[in-house]
Amino acid sequence: MFRNHEVPGKGIGVFATQPIAAGVMILSEKPIVKVPPFSLDPNAKILQQLQARSKDERNAFFALANNYPDTTPVMGIVKTNAMPLGSGAQTGGLFLQCSRFNHSCTSNAAYSWNDDIKEERIFSLFDIADGEEITVTYLTDKMWSLPRDQRREAIWEEYRFRCECVRCTGALDSGRKASDERRVRLGQIHEQVGNGMLMVTKPSTALGLCREAIELIRAEGEGACRLEGIYYDAFQICICHGDVALAKAFIRLFIQTAKAWKGDDALGFVELARLEHDPKLHANAFTTKRWATAITSPPGSLAGEEEWLWRRAARS
Repeated sequence: MFRNHEVPGKGIGVFATQPIAAGVMILSEKPIVKVPPFSLDPNAKILQQLQARSKDERNAFFALANNYPDTTPVMGIVKTNAMPLGSGAQTGGLFLQCSRFNHSCTSNAAYSWNDDIKEERIFSLFDIADGEEITVTYLTDKMWSLPRDQRREAIWEEYRFRCECVRCTGALDSGRKASDERRVRLGQIHEQVGNGMLMVTKPSTALGLCREAIELIRAEGEGACRLEGIYYDAFQICICHGDVALAKAFIRLFIQTAKAWKGDDALGFVELARLEHDPKLHANAFTTKRWATAITSPPGSLAGEEEWLWRRAARS
C-alpha cells in the first residue's frame, strides 16, 4: 500500500503504491519504545528498552531523523519522533514506521491511537493517488489556528524543521491570506464554543458558530479529524436544550466522522451508540426545554437536509 522513499530536503517520506480511498487504515503499529512522562534519567530508560529489541530494530531506531544534535543521539531521536499515546496522554511512544510520515499543515492522513490494542494507526482522510506522498499533521489545535508565518515559527520552535508544505509555500499571497483568516477564525470559534457558557446561554449563536466552523474547515481542505469535534459540540447544544431529533442527527454525524479516521473498533463507540439511540442519557440533557418538541427522530438520511439540520442556527 505504501513505500518509504527519499524526499529532497525532507529525509524519508511515505508514498502510496496504489490508490487509497478515504477512510482506509494505512498502518497499525506498536511503539518500539515508550517514553515515560517523568524520569530522572530518560536516556537510560529508553536504552534499557532498546536492549530488549533486535539488532535490526535498534539499527532502525538510530536511523530515524534527529533534529537535536546538541543532545544525546537517543534523546535527539526521541524529541524528533516521539508522539503522545493518545490525546492528552503523558506517556509518549516512538514508532519505526509511523515516524517516517512527513508533516503537512493540510494533511491527507491522520494519526489515531487505539488504546484497546495499544497501537498507533494512520487513516487516510481523503482519496490518495498512486505515487502521492502520504502526510500527517504534527500540529496541536493551537498551532493549527495560527497564521502561516507564526505557524511556521511555532513548528520550528517545537520540531526544528522549516515547513515547506503546500499550505505554507504553494499558495499565492491571496490564497495564503484567506487561509490565515480561516484558521484564525476557527481558533476563535473553538474558544467561544468550547468554554460551554455560550452553549447554555445563547444556543442559536453557538450552533451558528458550529455551522460556520464546518464551512471554514471544508474551505480549508481539512477532513474528518477537524469536523468530528464540531459535530459533537452541535450535539451537546441541541440535547442541552431538548431537541432530541437534532441531537440524534448530530451524534450520528459525529460517529460517522469519527469512524472515518479511527476505525469501527475504536474505544467509546459503544457508549456513543447508546447516546445516538437515546440522547437523553447525556449528562447535560434537557438543561432547558427551550427547543423541546414532540419530534424525536431525524430523517433517515441527512443528505440534502442542510436546512433542517441547521434550522436553529443563527447566521453570523
